[in-house]
Amino acid sequence: MASVIDRNLLERVYNGVVEQQDNAKRETDPDVTLMESRKIPVPDDQSYPVTEDGYLAALELVGRYWASGRFPHANLEKATFEFFCLLAMGQTFYEQCRNPHLPDGDNGLDLLLHEHCRILEEQLEAMLHDVTQHIPVVLFRGEHGVDPLSIGPVTFRRVSDWLAEFVNDAQTRRHIDQMSLDGLQVFAEDPRARHDAARYIRFLRGYDWVASVTFDQHDPKRAVTKARTVVSLALDVIGLCFNSSNAANLVMAGRNYLQPANDLSTLSDGKKLWSMKSPRPGIGAAPNQIRSNLNDQQRFLDTAGELLTEYVEGRAEDTANPLVEHWANALNWLGSARRQLSDSHAVVAYGAALDVMSGHMSKDKYIKDFLHAALDTTPESTVVMIVKEVYGKGRSALLHGGAYGLLEDYEDLRVFADRVVEATLHEVTPVIAGLITAGTVTRTTDREIAFQGLIHALNNR
Repeated sequence: MASVIDRNLLERVYNGVVEQQDNAKRETDPDVTLMESRKIPVPDDQSYPVTEDGYLAALELVGRYWASGRFPHANLEKATFEFFCLLAMGQTFYEQCRNPHLPDGDNGLDLLLHEHCRILEEQLEAMLHDVTQHIPVVLFRGEHGVDPLSIGPVTFRRVSDWLAEFVNDAQTRRHIDQMSLDGLQVFAEDPRARHDAARYIRFLRGYDWVASVTFDQHDPKRAVTKARTVVSLALDVIGLCFNSSNAANLVMAGRNYLQPANDLSTLSDGKKLWSMKSPRPGIGAAPNQIRSNLNDQQRFLDTAGELLTEYVEGRAEDTANPLVEHWANALNWLGSARRQLSDSHAVVAYGAALDVMSGHMSKDKYIKDFLHAALDTTPESTVVMIVKEVYGKGRSALLHGGAYGLLEDYEDLRVFADRVVEATLHEVTPVIAGLITAGTVTRTTDREIAFQGLIHALNNR
């Protein structure tokens, strides 16, 4: 049985369409136009004008659908879902046009609502695809003999390997090789290949690697949003294998914060002082050092990749494992802290990472208990200092106005906080993976119970 509220809302939309059409039929003066109305889209780029009340009812019905979970929307952008809901309404009304009037009574409205839901389900199913999203990144400067590497669902390939994998047209590949990267000039005759090659060059310019991640049955727009989050997390995992300054140099297209700066100062005697800061993206190191470092950390990278895969798969069903949700968000806060130019902003982010990873929402005692379990060899005095300095004086005081961030010295606290959060994530990552493998904590486990299980596992390693 259809919801009475949904049925009444759809009736208001339908009546709004009919009323606006009646108004248009009554309009006879060519110099007078109807007040601009909202529109309900119809296939083939057509639309039905609708009254303001009808349009508000349509938006309310869309909101109810979105909140109810009746229609799977984890893989959709909300704006996309809204458009297809309205389009399904328009198509439903269009098919009803063959019958001049809406069938009388609630049964007729139920049939109309059922038809609308059927059309919406078909439209949503048709617009979902298996999507592989690609994002250029800068990992390492120079040649270090690093093979393509995978962090869970994300695979990082050098540009040459990526082109060989994903650009199958021989003419386009040849024209890419012939292009001038400065002027984007193509020494070729084929217009199509020239156009395609130019787009690839613009996509890849300045980046030596490309990250690729595949999402099953996704709205392509949603895949773009998810890919940026997942690739960012994968970069933060790689960053955990290096120090914070190196990790901050891992760059993703669309998030280039390493901007050069030219500064000028003039002294009272007229002398001019010029300075320039030109940070270089990517991690540089001696030959083979990066490869050796990654090989040493391979077990951790594989384990973190398992958690990232679980995060992506769970999020696709709106049922991500609670420990993995907290792990991913803490990892994101760590990455954000390392990219901050401001030391005080970084300290806030490090404190947030500890708060999120402890899972107990700003309660000092629980954060302390969590740190005791995670960093089991750390003296009591050090744990107390972490909570007091990083969380208390750092995150809480800065956020709530108890301390000032501008022009204050937080450099030492930033370095200390980075070491604490990095060590914590290194410790909890394999333990969380073990709990998931053993089935102790699942996607449906209550959050409090999940963290009790985590603390117990950490204490009994």
